[in-house]
Amino acid sequence: AIAWQRRRALPLRIPDSDSAALDASSMRTLFWFRKSLRLHDNPALIASLEDCTALYPVFCLDPWFVQSGKVGANRMQFLLESLEDLDRSLRALNSRLIVLRGSPLEQLELAFERWQINQIAYEIDTEPYAKERDAAVCKMAQKTKVKVLRRFGHTLCNVDALLRRADGKPVTSYSAFLTNFNKEVNANPIVVLDPPAKLPPPKLEDAGIHREHCGGNTKNIVEDAGRHEEIVKDASRHDEDCFRRRQTDIT
Repeated sequence: AIAWQRRRALPLRIPDSDSAALDASSMRTLFWFRKSLRLHDNPALIASLEDCTALYPVFCLDPWFVQSGKVGANRMQFLLESLEDLDRSLRALNSRLIVLRGSPLEQLELAFERWQINQIAYEIDTEPYAKERDAAVCKMAQKTKVKVLRRFGHTLCNVDALLRRADGKPVTSYSAFLTNFNKEVNANPIVVLDPPAKLPPPKLEDAGIHREHCGGNTKNIVEDAGRHEEIVKDASRHDEDCFRRRQTDIT
């Protein structure tokens, strides 16, 4: 049987907003949302709050996904609606989502400098493009002396730990996978985390956002990154190009 267990997160030391001024004890953390666009059951987010004095919640609209053909108009529309929902959740905690548009490597490096970031935190991704992208971001963070905090969360357990249980070789049957999986979750039970009760607010002026923009209406959240309709149209045009190429191949 698979072991499921709910644990309460350890008490977090989240300073009041008045103590968030830049000094030797300041910890400005950029939290990079990727696949898990939620506050609950987000191990990386919870870990990033330890000693954090200002949290910058960020999502990067990466043009690679449209150019690669992996994201069509409908999927892009769903993503934008999910970002609006995430922004509403953040605003309820006196924060908000900051959407950056462009290459994550370039945009994050600019954010590090402009917001004087001490730490970047994110959920580990196991897909080939993401691993290459994240390796470049980690190298850039090391160069700029920004600490990197990573946690597994998109998968039920640490996939590297599963591989180690198989002596470093991918298993070729479901029964072998299930045996290793049960051993791993019994040794390290799956923890379902509650959402944080509060978040240390970001220095919104650093991000070019005025405090009065927090709370209230969220319908223009994606317009922080550019033009909502244009983003969807870009994906639609790519869909049409792919369709025409398929028709040409058929004829």
